[in-house]
Amino acid sequence: MHGVEILGFYDLTGVVRYLEGKTSGIEMHMEENEKILEESERILDFKDVKGQDELIEAVVLAAAGGHNMLMVGEPGCGKTMIAQRIPTILPEMTEEECLEVTKIYSISGLLPNGHTLMKYRPFRAPHHNASLNALIGGGANAMPGEVSLAHNGVLFLDELAEFSRRTLDALRQPIEDKKVSISRVNGTHTFPSNFMFITAMNPCPCGYELFYIRI
Repeated sequence: MHGVEILGFYDLTGVVRYLEGKTSGIEMHMEENEKILEESERILDFKDVKGQDELIEAVVLAAAGGHNMLMVGEPGCGKTMIAQRIPTILPEMTEEECLEVTKIYSISGLLPNGHTLMKYRPFRAPHHNASLNALIGGGANAMPGEVSLAHNGVLFLDELAEFSRRTLDALRQPIEDKKVSISRVNGTHTFPSNFMFITAMNPCPCGYELFYIRI
């Protein structure tokens, strides 16, 4: 990362003396080949999707404008496949966005050992049985939920009709405010949640109501 000064000290006494302005630290330099976490989604490509040209065009327009969208279609028509590829057509994250995402994954314990930076936009797809704490965030120490893990990326809810009304209502604040606040005894914790919201569902329980031919 640019603009970061790294100083080394032999012991804590040296740190204290530096903070008191009595000494200077040893200037350190970062290796240029620092490990950067590359998401597997980067190898996904829309060319893998056969057909669905009109839907792909709509997805591109939504991604360009940062719009949320709902896809309705029969099982196996490619809704999930298309959603997984949306992060690959979004603009690359800025340095500030990379740091934001990296901090969220770091405090959540999801940053793999040996990696220093999340470079690509996240894609999160929680199951419809996910708890409110898992989705919005919570716990005794107020950890980020899926809405924050999707910050600067895509949050995808497949089988939207299977999610409870309570769960969907809880998404209103994160979507509108682009942040989520969690109150605990020791204070209120605020996590960012600026994501592109993509949902998908079948048109009916059997999944084929809008289609004349079922194979």
